[in-house]
Amino acid sequence: MRDASSAQPRNYLIVAVVLSAIAFFIAFGFVEPPPPDSLRIAAGAKGGAYYAFAERYREALARDNITLEILETAGSLENLALLQDREEDIDIALLQGGILEESVEGLEALASVFTEPLWVFYRKPEDVDQLPDLLGRNIAAGAEGSGTRHLALRLLADNGINVENSILLALGSSEGAAALIAGDVDAAFFVTNASSKIVQKLLRTPEIALMTFSRAQAYAQRDNAMSAIVLYEGVIDLARDIPHKDRELLAPTATLIARKGLHPALASLLLQTLEDVHGEGGLFEKPGTFPSPERIALPNSPEADRFFRSGRPFLQRVLPFWIANLVDRLLVLAIPLLTLIIPLIRILPPVYRWRVRNRVNRLYASLARLEARYETGEVSRDEAIEEIKNLNEKAGDVAMPKSYVGELYDLRFHLDRVRQRLEEGRALDNPSLTD
Repeated sequence: MRDASSAQPRNYLIVAVVLSAIAFFIAFGFVEPPPPDSLRIAAGAKGGAYYAFAERYREALARDNITLEILETAGSLENLALLQDREEDIDIALLQGGILEESVEGLEALASVFTEPLWVFYRKPEDVDQLPDLLGRNIAAGAEGSGTRHLALRLLADNGINVENSILLALGSSEGAAALIAGDVDAAFFVTNASSKIVQKLLRTPEIALMTFSRAQAYAQRDNAMSAIVLYEGVIDLARDIPHKDRELLAPTATLIARKGLHPALASLLLQTLEDVHGEGGLFEKPGTFPSPERIALPNSPEADRFFRSGRPFLQRVLPFWIANLVDRLLVLAIPLLTLIIPLIRILPPVYRWRVRNRVNRLYASLARLEARYETGEVSRDEAIEEIKNLNEKAGDVAMPKSYVGELYDLRFHLDRVRQRLEEGRALDNPSLTD
């Protein structure tokens, strides 16, 4: 008899490895590939708020070894066009609120990120209380392809002002501010934050005044992408009392948009970056206001929905980004493997016991057939004794774990009893060869 105690774990291992490998390759087909280590963002013109925030995103992402390439553009309209152009390798873009009036196929929103005041400056001593007062004037209405121009033309058109009754020049922020100070235009539109150098300069230029939107609430009620905000007296410069009285402003909400198919791990990391960059608030935003799922024309991405519902993923709270992503991917593989291994652990022992006992049972079956053949006279006593000797030799060659040795010894005991009876010639008196 050979000791097969080492065969049991080996058999278990072989079966488990084979089945686990099959399950692994099946599950692997459903696992997201690792995230890329770079992104491209369509921002805006250098010196503008979009480009400045993109640079802050780049710094934050670099801490997790993600490279963010910033593409300088004319503004929101160009950003949108780049996102929609599949030949352009753009992953995300900042868009001004109101640019998208309905869902666009292939794009989804990550979050709204900050409010962008609309500043309408005009030359004194003109008295400009509302947009209709600009009828017939020379107006710097933003550069072509910019969100500023898109918004300016829309608001002016709502107030009856268009290219047929006024001069609407396509000038960017820097050019528009210079033209306004030089007196080449009567008014200029800007969409940027209060810290903008251009805004700060114009607020401090004596011959330039800031228009107040006395009907700001009406605009905001008509357009969900707009907010009515207040620039309070002295908030820019208390010592010089700038502005010298409260000014009501309109503010579209900037949104970070992504192409569908952006890796979920990167989308999650971007949302955390937005929280780090914009969560502190600003002149017009209370801390914690942004990032937000509000005031967005596009549907939110699944990752954004999860982020705003549950916060940062647990693993990314406690582990570095790349390690958390690796663990997350391995967990996806572990679930089907555990689903297989747990039943396997329960099924294999009974199967193994059946296989081991079947080796003994086959010899018992051979003994039973020998009994039947002897009783019918098909084999003689000597032939039966010889066959029993052969069965005993086979029993000695059976590999059995130590825990099953008793069953093998029982078999050999019965074989010896039958052989002894045959040899003593008592088989004729007792036809049964076994106890």
